[in-house]
Amino acid sequence: MGFSAIIYDTHAQVFISGTSLQDFNEQLEWFRDTIAPSDRRYDPDHKAWIVKPYEKYMDLPYMQIALENRRKQLSLFEPAEIIQ
Repeated sequence: MGFSAIIYDTHAQVFISGTSLQDFNEQLEWFRDTIAPSDRRYDPDHKAWIVKPYEKYMDLPYMQIALENRRKQLSLFEPAEIIQ
């Protein structure tokens, strides 16, 4: 799938890509079928979909990857590492 996401404290930003226009349109249609209209809006400045609340969609692989990436990012600078 042509999806990637970044999870923030209050929402997720989801980016959609495709290898062709047809592929992109199929990915977009799948996204619209999967995420409820009340839970998504398009942000033209970032060219991404804002999903809120993202917790409802944690069964999606790209959301799980985004959450894992966020966990790793937050653990990069633990207090013991900063002091040393």
